[in-house]
Amino acid sequence: KVGAGVNELIINQIAQRAGGIPTTYEDVIFVETPRPQESSLAQLRTARYGADYLDGQYENGAQGATHKFELIYYPTTVRADGFKSPYSAVQGIDVQNMGEDKEAYRFNFIPTNNRDRDDFTGVIRLGEAFSSSTDTERREKIPEAIDVDQWMRAFAFQSLIGVADTYNMGLAHNLVLYTRPSDGRVLAFPWDLDHGFFYTPTANPLGAGGTNLGSFINMPENRRLFYGHLDDIIKTAFNTTDMAPWIAHLNDLTENNYDQRFLNYIERRGSHVQSDIRRKVRGNFQITSNGDNNFETEMPTITLEGTGGFEVRKVFNETSGRALNLTWTDLNVWQAEIPLALGENVIVLQAVDFQGNDLGTIFSPGGDTIKVSHT
Repeated sequence: KVGAGVNELIINQIAQRAGGIPTTYEDVIFVETPRPQESSLAQLRTARYGADYLDGQYENGAQGATHKFELIYYPTTVRADGFKSPYSAVQGIDVQNMGEDKEAYRFNFIPTNNRDRDDFTGVIRLGEAFSSSTDTERREKIPEAIDVDQWMRAFAFQSLIGVADTYNMGLAHNLVLYTRPSDGRVLAFPWDLDHGFFYTPTANPLGAGGTNLGSFINMPENRRLFYGHLDDIIKTAFNTTDMAPWIAHLNDLTENNYDQRFLNYIERRGSHVQSDIRRKVRGNFQITSNGDNNFETEMPTITLEGTGGFEVRKVFNETSGRALNLTWTDLNVWQAEIPLALGENVIVLQAVDFQGNDLGTIFSPGGDTIKVSHT
């Protein structure tokens, strides 16, 4: 029987269907050995996060450095014959600033690609950014070190599947850190997810926390982004409709009896998370500046303000055809700088969701218009 590895097969299917989450493709095989009692089903792993995978996903991908974030396992006792016993203690660290000497990072951030280059540049910059002590400093440094959107989606996924044995979810390891060649930012690749479906379905949607990453996630703009990814993954993959056929297939293939357990978890977890999000992030998309009434100004640029729920991914200025550079001041309130031409400016805004679809129904407006006269 495949055993705990079946968890990963299901989890990888969730990630692949949701999209935007680094994952590997795995399959079930039968290993026939010379001794029949040792023959069994097994989990077949393919490219993992090696050069083939990276080149297939990113421009010059294999040129980027990968580091496996790991605990240090060590023994503290010896056997009667004088040899060391198996490890009995574990040393873990947060992602943090440990100075500019790469030797300080080597044992917790293990190079797994381009080892001859021995490049820790991305990891050191990541550690410096994650050690920021104020939200102002976090806003300045962390987006320069990581792809924020990618990290929020990867860890929203890990929160949904309730995996316990990884960073920000209980233990400081089982994460591959990849420095993307195109911009030097670090991406987070989930790894070793066989402890999925571990936490109760009502566990904190933001993850176990208690880490430098957890402090960053809890900032309002990141928390609403995290909530948006949670909701999108539930709608596109983490639901019984999408996963029931895969779970039934793997259940039959491995001759195990676990399908209802996983389906029950997915149903309860998804329902709890969506209820929690809707309780914390409320409000339709609309312009609130001047009470959403037309106004005039002598200024050539205005700071337009409005509200929007967690489903809002981007807001387009239909007049210019460009996406606004939004600043979220809390979970619901956004601001954007809008340049004005002399005379009457009709500003038509349209919000879109995480799948690129226009938001808005008769009950929940997804667009708004305001006229601003620049005198």
